Amino acid sequence: MNKIFDLTLKERKVFKENRNILLIIIICCLMAILGSRNIESFSGSFNNMLSYGILITNFFILGKGFEKNVNRVLYSGVYSRFQIFLSKLISIIINSIIFYIALILGIIIVSIISNTGLDSMNFINSIKDLSYFILYSCSLALSIFLITMLADNSNIGAIVTYICYFDLILALFANALQSSRLSDGVKTIIENLPFYSTNMMFQSKIYTFSQVSVLIIFSIVIFATNCYILHKKEL
Repeated sequence: MNKIFDLTLKERKVFKENRNILLIIIICCLMAILGSRNIESFSGSFNNMLSYGILITNFFILGKGFEKNVNRVLYSGVYSRFQIFLSKLISIIINSIIFYIALILGIIIVSIISNTGLDSMNFINSIKDLSYFILYSCSLALSIFLITMLADNSNIGAIVTYICYFDLILALFANALQSSRLSDGVKTIIENLPFYSTNMMFQSKIYTFSQVSVLIIFSIVIFATNCYILHKKEL
């Protein structure tokens, strides 16, 4: 396990991930400021912008980095494919924690400026929210990696993941849920689909046990599929 952590730190240093994630957080913050109607709406806007930041960082960790032949050298060295794959997932978890800390700091700063005070429940639920940040980020990353390996193109991986998880699919599902033609059973299925519930739960911070369970199972299946393809695929 120490070998995997060492590899994670080496990759973060080589690819300058700490610098890159700081830059992305700053950009997300600026975009949130520009998109906020008032100071009270900043936290929600910042949270939404961070979802795109997570997509971008995952794209470079499990997408572009895989395509740049860097991993081909690593795979032929002292590290196994599975060890490298795990090191990248650990790096994604580290990034998720950094993104979450940035969000909390943003909420604290806004509460100080607006004199609204902090809800004590935010601290009680912080661990749960952080866990979902990590789950959300890993599910996106695993999807990007799977599509990248199947298509041999990280750009396709990022585009397909964006289509499946972000604005377009959310708009289509939202219209479907408002339709009177669909039965309650079909609407329940849509609400629990990973492609819909992932971002809706990320934005609202409201999630049911069934939605989280489906997302966990979905992530495990994709993880297992990635491991199988990674084992069989010639790099």
